[in-house]
Amino acid sequence: APFAILSFTWDAVQKFAAVDPAVNVPALEYRWSTMNRRASPRNLAGGALGGKSFYRRGDRVIYLLGRKDEDTEEYDQSVVIHEFAHHFTTTMSRDNSPGASWNNRSRLDMRLAFSEGFGNALAAMIADDPVYRDSRGSGQATAGGYNNETNPVNSLLDSNRIGWYHAQSVAAILYDLYDGGASDDDSLSLGLAPIYNTLTSDGFKNNPYYTSIYLFADQLPNHVPTADRTTTENGLNTLLSRQNIIGRGDNGAGETNRGGLPENARVLPVYKSLSTATSPITICSVNDAGTVNRLGNFTFVEVSFAESGSHTLTMTSDTASRGTQPWIFWLPYRGDARVFSTREWSREPRSWTSTRNFQAGVPLVLRAADFRNINTSGSDSCFSLSVVKNP
Repeated sequence: APFAILSFTWDAVQKFAAVDPAVNVPALEYRWSTMNRRASPRNLAGGALGGKSFYRRGDRVIYLLGRKDEDTEEYDQSVVIHEFAHHFTTTMSRDNSPGASWNNRSRLDMRLAFSEGFGNALAAMIADDPVYRDSRGSGQATAGGYNNETNPVNSLLDSNRIGWYHAQSVAAILYDLYDGGASDDDSLSLGLAPIYNTLTSDGFKNNPYYTSIYLFADQLPNHVPTADRTTTENGLNTLLSRQNIIGRGDNGAGETNRGGLPENARVLPVYKSLSTATSPITICSVNDAGTVNRLGNFTFVEVSFAESGSHTLTMTSDTASRGTQPWIFWLPYRGDARVFSTREWSREPRSWTSTRNFQAGVPLVLRAADFRNINTSGSDSCFSLSVVKNP
């Protein structure tokens, strides 16, 4: 079993090396045991993984299930490479995914959807087989899975199940970019190189917007030959539209697919705009698609500053949303990863406030949520979000 796990991983490394001979994959440890099982509560030392196999970013370790007659992963190439994909994006690319469990009907936070979709797609690319397989059950005789070429969710009557928030939509797009397109008539067959080069590029890793299918699609044409760029863009647009992804650009501008959420959930636009001229705006955090990093739990906002200097950002619950836990965070801004803030959750209306210096012409991209929607006690709530230039 350990040799099988390492063999699958070696296949992936060799495909990377064929694209990038100087590739240096950071050290990774697999923790597999015949005692590893889905049991809860999680007790890693005792083999209780609390659920499926997973990658732990902090110490760059993959835990794999191995309990026979329940669920084993050591011979499931798809699962091993899916988890290895998380190591790749964490250490060699960029992954803003907040993580969470999901299934093929889940409408996810766009960061989670991209991360999980890429994991499934990379497994198919390394195997040169579009079918994702996962064995389980007595004698390991049962297998679940799906075909990246056809994306079975596409056949469901509910078109809201595909889109920028769906991991299998992402996987279908990425694999179609890679493969020869024989099964579903896509016009592109790019191979691994443009995909790998996009994910490891500065334009992807250092972009102010969060990781998503939008950011990837916006950057990909930069990594094909100039003569092929128009063809690639046209083919990519076809693949995106097939998955009901309408928005374009790194921020998904123009998206019209709300994933079945009501208009008052304010899921769209994907990124809201805020400035001192438009302040305040109304944002919402909803649990219509579920909680723990589902579509609508977070609102994404781009804040622009006309002047450099001290500004105060404030997120305050509206009068109809009681018991909220307003919460904001953002990616490193001008080299500073910390968010200086004060949360006032002890009285109504509840608020979150941060005062610090921002630079004109350098937008701040943030995410905001009712913290209850990030765990399991979610609720629909709306907030006023403002930015004020201080004297």
